[in-house]
Amino acid sequence: MESDPHAPLWRHLTLRCYRELNDFLPVPSRERCFQFRFSGQPSLKSVLEGAGVPQAEVDLVLVDGQSTTLDHPITGGERLEVFPLLEPLEIDSFTPLRPRPLPDAFILDVNLGRLARLMRLSGLDCLYRRDFDDEEIVRLACEHGRGILTRDKGILHRGAVIHGYWVRNTDPERQLLEVIHHYALEGRLSFFSRCIRCNGLLHTISRDEVRDRVPAGAWREHRHFFVCDDCGQVYWRGSHHRAMTRTLTRLGLLSKTQGPETGP
Repeated sequence: MESDPHAPLWRHLTLRCYRELNDFLPVPSRERCFQFRFSGQPSLKSVLEGAGVPQAEVDLVLVDGQSTTLDHPITGGERLEVFPLLEPLEIDSFTPLRPRPLPDAFILDVNLGRLARLMRLSGLDCLYRRDFDDEEIVRLACEHGRGILTRDKGILHRGAVIHGYWVRNTDPERQLLEVIHHYALEGRLSFFSRCIRCNGLLHTISRDEVRDRVPAGAWREHRHFFVCDDCGQVYWRGSHHRAMTRTLTRLGLLSKTQGPETGP
């Protein structure tokens, strides 16, 4: 029987993904070396995408023990070790794919509205709008050096994405802790310093200036008010502030804080 001259010539390599990158693999391929089959002469990036691992979450790839770039040609027989975001000491003499410093400002997709609110309460700079589409998210992330946070794995496969992360948890409070830990943001938290509506920074405003801008009861009961630099929303400390403080304390992010609360 004659072979088909047009049939693809299949080659193989050995692939091993570490830590959270295993979330993108079929269960039988997780936490172990497995054979990956390919044809043609793909780049390293194409191989990773073919295996289902988005390049945006990959920080280091070793090909036969040597770090390399995503455009490295793959010929067959190689051993690939693929790592997610790494600490500087873990990288040592290797060359990471993700540029440093890591982002401390973010843009979130439509599925993460409640996370955006919690991040802003924690003082983290995050853009969010319900009408953002993928194209706009990638464009703004690239233009302003923001990391992309998403529940849609597809956006992380786009070649233009520099820093991106698929948020694993579905609960917003757990998502907040996950993002803080992943990007080591513990030292950058500044609770109640941003507007939860638009992400603008807050500053104090005199009580007299807000008399006609807040409910009469709030004006009588409170002495300290804050206003957003961007949208003009006025905040004060009240029941909502106390509730959010309890939430952030329960999550282990703070013990005592002072800050504003949104109006009704």
